[in-house]
Amino acid sequence: MLTKEQEVWVASLNGTRTIAILPYDPTSSAKFEQIKKKITDHFGDRLTVLHEGASSLKISGQQEIDIYVPVPAKEYDEVIREMSKVFGEPKKRYPERTRFWDKIDETIIQLFVTNQDTEEWRTHRAFRDKIVNDPEVRARYIKHKEAGNGLTVQEYYRRKCEFINDVLGVK
Repeated sequence: MLTKEQEVWVASLNGTRTIAILPYDPTSSAKFEQIKKKITDHFGDRLTVLHEGASSLKISGQQEIDIYVPVPAKEYDEVIREMSKVFGEPKKRYPERTRFWDKIDETIIQLFVTNQDTEEWRTHRAFRDKIVNDPEVRARYIKHKEAGNGLTVQEYYRRKCEFINDVLGVK
C-alpha cells in the first residue's frame, strides 16, 4: 500500500520506459569520490555528502550512483542555488528534495539535495539502516530489486515504495 503522497509521485513517473537491473559496478565508489570532490571543491567540508542506493550497498541496481546531500531546511534553497553552479539547473525539484544529474562514463549520477528536516528523509534513513543492519531485510531487498528488471519505471517504484512501507510498517 502506498501513502497518498507516494501515489501522486508514482503516478507522475514514466509508465512505458522499463527498468534494467544490472550487476554491481565495482567502479562505483571511485565515481562517487569524483563527484564528492566536485562538491567539496565548491563547498569545502561544510556539507555532508552521502553515497546511497544500490551502488553504496554493493548490490545490483540501475547502473547509477545516488548521492545525497542532506541540509537543514533553512539552508535548502541556498545550497540548491550553489549546487546549480556546479551541476547546472536541477532536473527535478520537489519541496523536500531536488535532483541534479551528472554522468561518468555510462554511469548516471543522481545527486539529491534533500531537506533533512522532513519525514521523507527520516524514512529514507530508517530504511537504509534496516538494509544495512538486518541481513534478512537485505536479502529480501536484493531479491525484490532483481525482480524489478524489465518493469516499467512506474511499476518498479510502486513496488519499491510498497516494499519500503512494508519493512518500516508504514500504513
